[in-house]
Amino acid sequence: EQRDDLLRQLSTSDSVNNYGVKLKHKNGSYFFANMNVSVVYREDQQVILAMIEDVTEQIRLYEQLQQEIAERELTQHELESQLALIDGLLDATVETIEIFDANTLEYIKWNKTFNRIIGYSDEEIAALSPVTDVIIEADVPRAEAAVEEVLRTGQASASLILLSKDGTRIPFEYTGALIRDAEGNPLHIIAIGRDITERLQAEEQLRFEAHMLDAVEQAVIVTDVEGYVVYWNPF
Repeated sequence: EQRDDLLRQLSTSDSVNNYGVKLKHKNGSYFFANMNVSVVYREDQQVILAMIEDVTEQIRLYEQLQQEIAERELTQHELESQLALIDGLLDATVETIEIFDANTLEYIKWNKTFNRIIGYSDEEIAALSPVTDVIIEADVPRAEAAVEEVLRTGQASASLILLSKDGTRIPFEYTGALIRDAEGNPLHIIAIGRDITERLQAEEQLRFEAHMLDAVEQAVIVTDVEGYVVYWNPF
């Protein structure tokens, strides 16, 4: 069903970003992932490029720690140790991690990666809106729609342009998840962001190289390691 839906979207667009899917590992276990799919067109064929990112573990880790803190009566020392562990885990990731109140959309916590990329101090970030102040104006409606989807379904993804303090625009891919309290009420939204600048450049380079191969006035045939033909130009 997801495959048919993805193909339907590709029939009207050259790319589909942040497409959520449930995939199966070789060992039989399942995981949730985002797919970014692009179509490279040639004269007599099209090639579908798919990039898959597994973002399940980060969200599971945060949920697990939140649950453990909620279920146990921690002493002040234990609570501080847990919080320090969470901070260390968040700061160790290459992705930006932003946690904000699910009701007021005010920042609660963020990692040092976010500080470094966005260019704001902790005090400055605390006064910003994660929806309207760190995203370019044209992408604000998309960010707002993503927040609404998280609150409605528990998870959402979106490609947005991050706006740093010095005005630099950085393409980012966000995955958001809803964290609930012990009674099931919306508590926090955790947003994990990844800089996709290099990926977009690689895709553009691939399209350029494909175009150049099509323009070569000689026959070009490409095979995989098993000898099967995977590409030929229209010469």
